[in-house]
Amino acid sequence: MADPQDWLAGGMVGRPHGLDGSFHVLSPRPALLALGGTVRAAGRDAEIVRLAGTDERPIVRLAGIDTREAADALRGTELLVPRSIAPPLEEDEWWAEDLVGCRVVDGDRALGRVVRLVPLPSCEVLEVAPEGAGASSPAGSGGGGSGAGGSGRGGSGAGGSGAVGAGAGGSGSLAGGSGERPPAAPFLVPLVRDAVRRVDVAAKLIDVDLAFLGDTVPEAVRALVTKGSEAR
Repeated sequence: MADPQDWLAGGMVGRPHGLDGSFHVLSPRPALLALGGTVRAAGRDAEIVRLAGTDERPIVRLAGIDTREAADALRGTELLVPRSIAPPLEEDEWWAEDLVGCRVVDGDRALGRVVRLVPLPSCEVLEVAPEGAGASSPAGSGGGGSGAGGSGRGGSGAGGSGAVGAGAGGSGSLAGGSGERPPAAPFLVPLVRDAVRRVDVAAKLIDVDLAFLGDTVPEAVRALVTKGSEAR
């Protein structure tokens, strides 16, 4: 069986389009969907024999999917693309799949782990489950990025490759998540350089500036970091 890390999500099969087996693609990554390219859907490899529409709303037909009923049967299925054919990334760009699960720290102080990426109008943001919060499920479901990441369409630094990138600015005014138990409430980290000092995909580590995030981080997390600083 192929390693899941060998694949990237090119999008998800949406509603059928017409009668010939074509369908709309949800949460598309245009750079990963190419006419004549191969995708894996429901465990089967198939060639893209039609690519129409726009980058934001592509329409695709796969070889062997020749009827509206066959396309509808694939609805909700991820279109996986081999990582080996993905376009090279620019500096400060990462695939969403590589960021989910990363530890988030402020220097040597542990803050939590990335549970998914969330696309906002200005940039992509990391949704972080605080350290010790357990494997709480984020609200809503992520599009693209193996079902866990955000749309994978980059923020202000992505350049349209379907990767996410660190933008140049940001106000730090994002509202964090909320929950019945404050320690388990996720918080958001914008993928901008003011907020993110360093991303080490190989080490699964993201170093952020907690001071920049300010009150958007749950009080329980800020208190934990404060106590850690006093203890040193």
